[in-house]
Amino acid sequence: MTLRSTLPFGLLSLTLATASCATQEPSSAAAIEDALVQSPDRADLEPGCTFRVYQSDFALERVLEPQQDQSPNVDERRSGVNCTGPDDFGGLEDNYVVQVTAWLDVTEPGMYLFRTTSDDGSFLELDGRRVLWNSGLHAPQSRDGAMQLQLGLHALRLLMFEALGGEYLTLEWQPPGAEDFALIPESALLTERGVTRVVAPGPKLFLEQLGDLRPGDGLPLERVHPGWRVEDLRPEGFEPQVGGLGWLPDGRLGVLSFPPMNDQSADRTPVGKLYALGGLGDDPEATSVLVAAEGLDVPLGMVTHEGKVYVGERDGIYRLEDRDGDGVFETRELFASGWASDNYHHFTFGPVLGRGADGTGVALHASLSTSIGSGGEDPRSGAVIGANGPNPANRGSWMRISLEEGLSPQERVEYLAGGFRTPNGILPLADGTALIADNQGAWKPANRIDHARPGHFYGHYNETRVVTEAYPEGGVAALYSDHAPSAPALWLPQNESNSSPTEMLLIPGGPFKDQILIGELKQGGIRRACFETVDGVMQGTVFRFTQGFEGGVNRLLWGDDGSLIVGMTGETATWSWRGTTFGLQRLVPTGETAFEFLKVQVVRGGLKITFTEPADLEQLADVNNYQAMQWGYRATADYGGSKRDVQPVFVKSATPFPDGLSVVLELEGMRSDRVMHVRAQVESAAGEPLWSPEFWTTVNRTLESSTAPADLGSDVLVFSKTAGFRHGSIPDGIEALERIGAELGMDVVATEDSEVFHDDSLQQFGAVVFLSTTGDILDLAQEAALRRWIERGGGFMGVHAAADTEYDWPYYRELVGALFSRHPAIQKANVEVLDGEHPATAGLPSLWERTDEWYDYQTLPLEGFRTLMQLDETSYEGGGMAPELGSHPIAWAREIEGTDGRSGARLFYTGGGHTTESFSETLFVQHLTGALAWISRLR
Repeated sequence: MTLRSTLPFGLLSLTLATASCATQEPSSAAAIEDALVQSPDRADLEPGCTFRVYQSDFALERVLEPQQDQSPNVDERRSGVNCTGPDDFGGLEDNYVVQVTAWLDVTEPGMYLFRTTSDDGSFLELDGRRVLWNSGLHAPQSRDGAMQLQLGLHALRLLMFEALGGEYLTLEWQPPGAEDFALIPESALLTERGVTRVVAPGPKLFLEQLGDLRPGDGLPLERVHPGWRVEDLRPEGFEPQVGGLGWLPDGRLGVLSFPPMNDQSADRTPVGKLYALGGLGDDPEATSVLVAAEGLDVPLGMVTHEGKVYVGERDGIYRLEDRDGDGVFETRELFASGWASDNYHHFTFGPVLGRGADGTGVALHASLSTSIGSGGEDPRSGAVIGANGPNPANRGSWMRISLEEGLSPQERVEYLAGGFRTPNGILPLADGTALIADNQGAWKPANRIDHARPGHFYGHYNETRVVTEAYPEGGVAALYSDHAPSAPALWLPQNESNSSPTEMLLIPGGPFKDQILIGELKQGGIRRACFETVDGVMQGTVFRFTQGFEGGVNRLLWGDDGSLIVGMTGETATWSWRGTTFGLQRLVPTGETAFEFLKVQVVRGGLKITFTEPADLEQLADVNNYQAMQWGYRATADYGGSKRDVQPVFVKSATPFPDGLSVVLELEGMRSDRVMHVRAQVESAAGEPLWSPEFWTTVNRTLESSTAPADLGSDVLVFSKTAGFRHGSIPDGIEALERIGAELGMDVVATEDSEVFHDDSLQQFGAVVFLSTTGDILDLAQEAALRRWIERGGGFMGVHAAADTEYDWPYYRELVGALFSRHPAIQKANVEVLDGEHPATAGLPSLWERTDEWYDYQTLPLEGFRTLMQLDETSYEGGGMAPELGSHPIAWAREIEGTDGRSGARLFYTGGGHTTESFSETLFVQHLTGALAWISRLR
């Protein structure tokens, strides 16, 4: 995909193109202890590793290199690395560096996977090459890396720093053929024999950098890109906490500022201001600063159109005018509204200019964030849900706002897509879609940029079950949350590429023309991203671009002279860059260049990497100069999420282009729906190292992958999870259904793991049986996946207590037909078969006497279900439906009309099956067999 500036206000047009991309460079050799430089004689070694601790006299923020030739505070031979408390670190409390060295004895060649778990950060290298870096700050965190190893001894070096809080460090591996990670055993580690271990108390000296772990390579950049220089814009004493930037009608720079309250504060006093800055030049002290408007409520975006300024505030978009020309906006009118903001985390991002509803005009575009929980609880379990609080309607939506005159504020607003959490960046595209940057959190395992399209859903399920005083019936679901969640165009892995993405801008010219810049608040600086479209799906790659600012970046704005205005903000330690809270600077082009990645594209079997300058051809062709890992994510209601299915990717070949500007990597096992992290250790033809030698590519589609929708599978899923009463007959029911499945030629999978209700997992099943499930057993995403599967034609059967399930999910009643009310004691009753033609009742006696627990239901089955059997209420005691209902159904069925040429779903419920004897009863098993065959379309 190519992004092109085609309109004066910077809208983007889309050009579809296939892609090629990927690489990973070898890190420059880091310093290794003298004892590990030359491969030793094994006779001089003994099992174990050397474990040393170096105390610091200042607060540590990252791993530092201990200066050589000084005695450590702790120096011991250890059998391995398994430190879980302060005693394992020599009793030292805070601010120290751990250094572990050993020879790793490899007895089987192949790909080895390594994992460190540390609190705080750690770094592992083998033979002078970085294997992994683990941020791990203030909580034990795991990080994986991989390396192809040959037989023999390999120099191992692990460093870790402890700042404050807990102390934890383990080193594990997964050798070829192993199924899981385990601590590296003493037998695989060797260290120098007979060492006299000299220690000394007191603080130590550290080198400024750690080997080849340098800013831009495993760490955020620390300085400005060589192609730019940073200039200050704010005069002394002006400390804006920037919520928005824009050019005012008279050419002055507009700066929105307000103090963030990211602490669940209920204070809603509007304290935001719009400053007008004039006389921007080389001397920031010559800049004039005027308060042009005040009393703004959390202003997080502004744009000028036809002489008027539009500002996004918490509860609406406001239009400001300076009618008397004095530079102050005396008129402030509510221009667009209709959404509620009743949580401290309810923000309005934007507006920005984008396409109108007809695809040709101009409109405002904005987005709404969702709440963070503040004491709500599940009414059934009583559990407090803190990551998600209830929301009013349309929170988490992307919206378009008409500029047409004569409309009311509510009439102007059109909600286009839902499922965003904190969409603090909107970049409209010329085709009516947009790129939207969203932040990690509940339902968002990592930060992401979505290619937003009207009518789509982007993954964040607004909580509907949490009850608060303001929401006694729970919150409102996210817009389009009944749709399958769309994959992001670009994952921004948490704590690696990004921690809090913000404003996005199109790059209008130069070598990166049509790519985008992404502001980053918590890790500071700016990232750069390129995109492509493969098989109709957008995907992209993110690179580190520049650092060197005085605060965390929140807003970006191009100047007419090609400079880039950068606005900064922050609040607490968890929402700031290194504790900074304000800033206003600009980047000015220098005309210089850097050797860096230009773009990455997917090609058949791998990635194509293009550089800004010719690279050394010999280094490009060396597969040892690349390291690649891939992983996936699974969204859950938990805050954030870990990587899943982390795999090393073997670089089979590296084929450079003759001009040295590109290389194609053949990657064994590269998969779609994955994030690919690549590190390339190559230099330019002139000997210059890469500005930042790693990138993250989102591979939604490989050129080998197919996007054609597949038919549902033929397996049967038997689901028996319970969150209330648990029936002792469930095991017997599973066994009976397995026998029935075998008789019908279908594989039966029985589970109580609700994670099976995911689009990918459900694909293999043609029928789902809820076997005496009870209570609330699916989360919002799982409910939505089941609904999508039903709408694709899946067959559903509920058995007995399936009617005692999911009372708060309205759609579930459409599946099961009716919900449980009560039941009398187990006893005999007469069942009247009303429809002897249905496969579930064919062959049954018209009056069927049997023993079971007979349910009453709250209502008759919903319209569309036909009753197959009913109870003779005079044949047993203690039960009975409400007299006005007129009958007592006990089994029913429905066939939904299909759409898009597909067969509709078949739905069935039977009230029998409480007793264990039911599942060995010939006629009842016959009843289940016919029902399962019918929902599976075998009869």
